Amino acid sequence: VANVLLHMVETGSPWKQALKQCGLTAEQFAIYGYGKDDFLPWSIVDHGIKQSYLWEEYQRSFDGKITMPCDVSTCKRCGVCNG
Repeated sequence: VANVLLHMVETGSPWKQALKQCGLTAEQFAIYGYGKDDFLPWSIVDHGIKQSYLWEEYQRSFDGKITMPCDVSTCKRCGVCNG
């Protein structure tokens, strides 16, 4: 994606045109399947949530499962609340 962004800046191209000129499509990013050891897009954010928890939530999303909100006074699932 960095090449697309750079191309947009250098040429003033809109994002769809820049994607095409870089040989990419938006669909590649929308349907990309991640492996457990892949660098995940949200890994760049320092949020304090355990990577293992995010992976489990990612997997749950494929089954349409919903995780109930945390009770921050007792929750220790994701690692943010001193868990």
